[in-house]
Amino acid sequence: VIGEVRDLGEDLEKAISKVLSRHQLDSLNPGGRGRGFGGLLGGGFGRRPAESSIPQRPQGRSALIYTDPVTQKSQLFDFVNITQRKSGYKVRLHKDKTLNGLTTLNVLYERNEGTILNEALAYELYRQAGNATAQAGFFRVLIDGQVAGFHLWFEQPNRAFFRRHDIDDKGNLYKLIWMGSHRPSRYTPENKFPERMDIVGKHEKKTHPHDGYDDIVTIIELLESAEGDDNKMWQIIQDHFEVDQVINYFAVNSLLSHWDGFFNNYFLYHDLKGSGKWSMYPWDQDSTWSQRMGNPAELSTLPINYGSEGARAPGAEPRSRDNNDGRDRRRRGGFGGFGGGRGAPNWWRDGGDISRPLLANPQFYQKFRARLKILATTVYSKERFGPKIDAVTASIEPEVRVRALAFERDPEVAVREFQATMDRMHEHMALRTQWVLKQLGKISLD
Repeated sequence: VIGEVRDLGEDLEKAISKVLSRHQLDSLNPGGRGRGFGGLLGGGFGRRPAESSIPQRPQGRSALIYTDPVTQKSQLFDFVNITQRKSGYKVRLHKDKTLNGLTTLNVLYERNEGTILNEALAYELYRQAGNATAQAGFFRVLIDGQVAGFHLWFEQPNRAFFRRHDIDDKGNLYKLIWMGSHRPSRYTPENKFPERMDIVGKHEKKTHPHDGYDDIVTIIELLESAEGDDNKMWQIIQDHFEVDQVINYFAVNSLLSHWDGFFNNYFLYHDLKGSGKWSMYPWDQDSTWSQRMGNPAELSTLPINYGSEGARAPGAEPRSRDNNDGRDRRRRGGFGGFGGGRGAPNWWRDGGDISRPLLANPQFYQKFRARLKILATTVYSKERFGPKIDAVTASIEPEVRVRALAFERDPEVAVREFQATMDRMHEHMALRTQWVLKQLGKISLD
C-alpha cells in the first residue's frame, strides 16, 4: 500500500509539473523544493523531505559560493539547482563549471552527529582499500548569510565520477532500493518492461532508462541458475564481475560492520563498452562504525559470512524451510528479508541478490577472507587508520563549537558528545580488527 501511495503521489507531482510554472510550483511549496539552501531555514532542521522526482531544468534559481579553506579564494556557482534531499540538499552544478571536478554533491546534516562523522571516514577506507570511491568531507555552511554549522558533503556516483576514475562512463548504473518499491522509469518503453519486476523493483536505473533492464535481470537470473553448482557459479562470477573490486567492497563493509551495505546502500555498475563486467560502489554509510542500531561491542562480532546465503544471526532460532529459508527468490527483499529469525538482533538483515550467491561460493569466499585479513592488518590497523580518525577529530572540533553557539547550545557539552562519538570509532576499529583476525586464525593484534 505504501508503495502504491508513493507511486500515485509521484505520478500526480509529475502531472502537475507539466501544467504549472516553476514559480507556481514554488508557491505551492514555500518552504521546500527548488528554493536552494534558503529552504533549510524556512523548513527548519530535522525535516526529511523527499527529493523531487521532477526533472531539473538546466538553469536553476540557486547560487553556491565555495571558499577554499587553504587558498581562501572563493568561487561563485550561479543559476544552479539545489534541491532538498533527506536531511539536507543535493547540489547540481553545470557540467562546464564543476567544483574540483564534481558535478553533483550531497550536503547534509543529521541530528545524530555520529551518522555523518563516520561517512567521510568510511569512504576513505574504501579508497585506501584500492577502490574508486566517492569523494567526501565537511563544509562550514552559511545559508543566506546565517551560520548553519558544519555539514557532511559527498560526491554523487555519476558519469563524471566514472570519467574521473578512468572508467568508461557509457555503462548502466543502478542504485539499490531495498524495499523493492521502484518502478521502471517513465523513459522506459513498455515493450522493454521485463517480466522480473521483483528485480526491477530493487534496482533504480540511473543511466540509459530508455534501454530497459535486461542486463540487471540477466545477471541475477544467471546467479540464480547456478545455485548448488559451485564451479558453475565461480565461472559466472569470474566472467561477469570485477572480482577484486567486488571483494574489496565486501571486505570493507565487513570491517566497518556495515550491516546495511550487503542488501542495500550501494550502486551496481555494468561497464558495457570496456570490461563488460559489473562492479559495486558504496553509498549511505551512516550505519558504519556501530553508529546505528547497535554498539561497538555487539557489532564488532558481526559474522564474517554476513550477507552470504546460509548466514545465521547470532542468538537466533534456526529457521525451517517453511519459515522463508526456502522461499522463492522473487519474493526476497523488503521487510520480508529482515530479522534473521526469532531472537536475532534488530540490525540483522539477510543478504542481497549479489552478496548471497557470491559470498556463499567457496572460491570467492576464500579470496574474500584472504583480502579481509590483509586489510585488517594494514589499512584498517590502529597505526594506519587511527591517525585519520584523529585528523577528522582535530579539524571538526572547532566547527562543533561554532555550530553549538549558532544554535544556542553549550559548546562544552557539544564537544564532549562529539569526542565520545570519535572515541566509539576508535573502539569499534580495535574490537573489530581483533575479532576478525581471531576468526581468521590470528589470536590478537599484540
